[in-house]
Amino acid sequence: MMGAHSGARPAWQTLCGVPRAVILAAGGPGRQPTILVVEDDPRMQLLVQAVLRTEGFGVLTASDGDVVLGLVKRHQPDALVLDLKMPRVSGLEALRAVRSAGEALPVIVLTGVSDEDWVLDAFEAGADDYVTKPFPPRILLARLRAVLRRRELSTVEDGELAGDQAGEVSLDPRTHDARVRGQTVRLTPTEYQLLRTLMRGAGRVFTADELLARVWGPTYVGQDDIIRANIYRLRHKLEPEPRRPRYIQGRRGVGYFFAGRAAEEPNVVPNGS
Repeated sequence: MMGAHSGARPAWQTLCGVPRAVILAAGGPGRQPTILVVEDDPRMQLLVQAVLRTEGFGVLTASDGDVVLGLVKRHQPDALVLDLKMPRVSGLEALRAVRSAGEALPVIVLTGVSDEDWVLDAFEAGADDYVTKPFPPRILLARLRAVLRRRELSTVEDGELAGDQAGEVSLDPRTHDARVRGQTVRLTPTEYQLLRTLMRGAGRVFTADELLARVWGPTYVGQDDIIRANIYRLRHKLEPEPRRPRYIQGRRGVGYFFAGRAAEEPNVVPNGS
């Protein structure tokens, strides 16, 4: 082992050249969650693992998508960082398996610059966010903490226990589930926050930018594809006929609104009001 004055640099510095102080500045007090990192590139896996462990996160690692669902069920990690392109079972297939099994943990996908179609497919499959490689560690940390905060916000907020209800749809803040026509629907933390935002403004048309700012944060404004993919996924979970939505409706060129009942008329509110 090299001594403290040997000039050796930690693995994450060697790989990305970002000062440790920058990474630590994104940290916070308290117990840190456990993150499952699935990445087939050894150097990238080492980078992500080193960055997270430097911040005090617990880390589980894997190199292919075929083991993801088993690891999620066995270890119940707090979040999943998932490479989209892997040799045997892709991250996209693994993500679909995780969501099909009813697992609602936050998922951040890692993708290359030219993988826009893959990113949209990932959002439709249930991803909460994405990071494009190569990336500064502080970006991954910020995105990870954001999805973990959304998970916390999906729990009881300000002592609220009753949840939200609009028409035939209700939300349970203790379980993060929705109930639609008496049936329980599992939601991811991001889906829960998006649906709650729409329900609390039932009848109001929200622009895509308003929803992005409220649920994902202001840095996501302008990324309308994220909203379209998440609305698509919510409709397929909630609507009797997703192609003819009853609850989550849209106004072309304006935005989306929660109707609750098909007869309700939306109130178009200007952006930012």
